[in-house]
Amino acid sequence: MTIGTPLWDEFVANLKEVKDRLNTALRHLRVGDEQTETGQRFLNYWIGLEFIFATPKSGDSTFSRLMENFPRISTLYYLKRNVIDLNMRLREKGLIGATESFEKMTEEQMDVAFNNTTDILLKYRISKMKSHLHDSSKVKAYLAKHTKNLVWHLSRIYHLRNELVHEAAIRQNIDGVANNLRSYLVFMLNLLLDYCKQQLQNPQGDGVAMDNFFWHYELLWLKFTPEYQKDGFMSLNVPEELVK
Repeated sequence: MTIGTPLWDEFVANLKEVKDRLNTALRHLRVGDEQTETGQRFLNYWIGLEFIFATPKSGDSTFSRLMENFPRISTLYYLKRNVIDLNMRLREKGLIGATESFEKMTEEQMDVAFNNTTDILLKYRISKMKSHLHDSSKVKAYLAKHTKNLVWHLSRIYHLRNELVHEAAIRQNIDGVANNLRSYLVFMLNLLLDYCKQQLQNPQGDGVAMDNFFWHYELLWLKFTPEYQKDGFMSLNVPEELVK
């Protein structure tokens, strides 16, 4: 790529757009964390999330773009994130080794872990995850339920956002929703930062651009969802160390 060419100018413009979105989203995350009033935390986390999904096209809806992309991206990682968390709980209890992972265990090994713990909640999680991993139809149903629940929850969050902005209404149960929003924002920031790092390190990559970022995850969705094989979803890297 030659400096001063139209291709170079496009690369610089795309990089600036991504940088601006990251800076704005990170600033709202930091400001939200510093707020003592829950409503202000909620709004800052929401604004940060909106900036990541904001559409540059006049007349397009940022909320529609968020609703189209975020549930799909979250669902791609849902299985692996839950297995990672279950692995952590199992290791804490000494039920699996440091290099073992639940999704690679046989049904008999899963049953041994189930029988060797007295933790009722952990027993429930082992049983449910064993069922989810049984075959591709179970994986599909598990992920479809997550997508449906997330779409419903995002609609509820948007309704609360409108009440806060337009009616200054304060909900008593908004604390948990604000925490949900923070986790969504941190999740997306980690993915976007990791994507940028990978692209900048790869001279053969598609280049750093918001449209390329969303297209990357659309391609992953098209790749994994026809078969819903657990190994595909489990192969994804889950970046969590860049933003906490």
